[in-house]
This record gives sequence, structure tokens and C-alpha cells, in this order.
Amino acid sequence: MANAVVVTGGAVSEAEALRVLVPVRGRAWVDGKELTGPMPANFGEWTHWAGKAENNKTNPETGLQIPNAVRWMAGPWYGDGINPNGWRLSGGLAAAELNIGGGLNVEVRDAFNGVPLWRQTYGNGSESDKSKPTILINGVFMRPDETAAGRPLAAFKATTGEKLRVFEGTLTGGGRGKGLLSYGAVASDGFVFYSGENTVKCFEISTGKETWSSQHPRNLVKPTKAGGLIVLIEEGE
Repeated sequence: MANAVVVTGGAVSEAEALRVLVPVRGRAWVDGKELTGPMPANFGEWTHWAGKAENNKTNPETGLQIPNAVRWMAGPWYGDGINPNGWRLSGGLAAAELNIGGGLNVEVRDAFNGVPLWRQTYGNGSESDKSKPTILINGVFMRPDETAAGRPLAAFKATTGEKLRVFEGTLTGGGRGKGLLSYGAVASDGFVFYSGENTVKCFEISTGKETWSSQHPRNLVKPTKAGGLIVLIEEGE
């Protein structure tokens, strides 16, 4: 699919230009008229490791129909073993963090044609792990800030990788096998809910403002949104 289409002289209709155009970010100019295609309404999203904030690993996807075909292939090959955090899909973007050559590779691509938008590699002991809070939602990529002490949860602009803000008072541990299960986050309705050791916090995603926090005698892990509730598991001895 094309990121840009230019048509002059009435050679191609608007409908045909939109057919080959990448939705959301693609732009077409048909005889001077600028067009952009919306995100298909029947395409689902996979914003968290287990689907969405409900963590039920399901998706109301109806856009994928048979016959179908591979749209693009890019990036490194890897297996879904014990550690890769894998891919997130939202708003026509595909974000991933993968362990490559002893380092952590974080990248975002256009989900429709695989064009890389940005990539960052960290070699300071950072690792990908399924239990790390990694969320792609509404144009924001939330994940640990690998450059800061304690790796606090941070928000990055999904299309550029620009760091927008850090959610103060959050930690996400060191690396795989270093207490990562004691940290987690889910995002929904403009808020991100963080659990770290015996603390639960709620932040506005757009501002980073903490709206409430709660303490508990024992560690609370694996936050899950269920209706209007945030459900957590009390960690055993």
C-alpha cells in the first residue's frame, strides 16, 4: 500500500486512489484535492500483551477474511519463547520490542505496509519480557524508560519515539528475572493504571497527572480492567 499518491488529469478516480492508500497516515492528491483514508471500522486492535486492558486475549476483529495474503515481511525473525514481549497494534501502527544480539530493539512500523517509522536499540542490560508493561494506544506508546534509573513507566509519541512524559513514582524493575512480575500497567479511557509492589496508581495519559493512588500490605500484580473496576492479584509468599 502507498503512503502517497498523486493523480493529475483525471486518470484515476478518488475511490481507486483511496483503495491503494495507507489509511490514517497516507495522503493522496487527486487533481489537487487532498484525500486521506480512515481506519477501517472492522479492524481490531491489540494494545496490550494479552489483547486489551481486559487481558482476555480476544479481539472483535472482522476485517480479516479469506482469501487473504501476507501484506509485508520485515524485521528480525523470532519465536514466541519465554521472553519476547512481541507486537502491539493500534491506529494503523505496529510496535514491538525484541531481544536482538544482546540488546533490546524497540521499533514502530506502519501496520499496513511495514514502513519503519522509528527504531531505538538499548544495550545497557535491557531485555524484552512479556511481563513488562508495554502499551500502544491512541497514538501513545507507553513502556519503561530504559535510560532512567529504575526504568519508570513513560509515554512516547508513537509515530516518532519522542518521549512525552514520565509517570512519576513508577518503577518497572531491571530486566528479565529481576522482579518484573511485581510491576504492571493497563490503559483505558484516557488513563493508565499502574501497579508496583504494594502500590496502585492512576494517571492521566495526556498529562501524566496522578489522579489517585492506593497502598496495600502485600504486592499487587497483573492489573486488569473489568467494567469500571481495576482487578489485581495479591502476590503470595
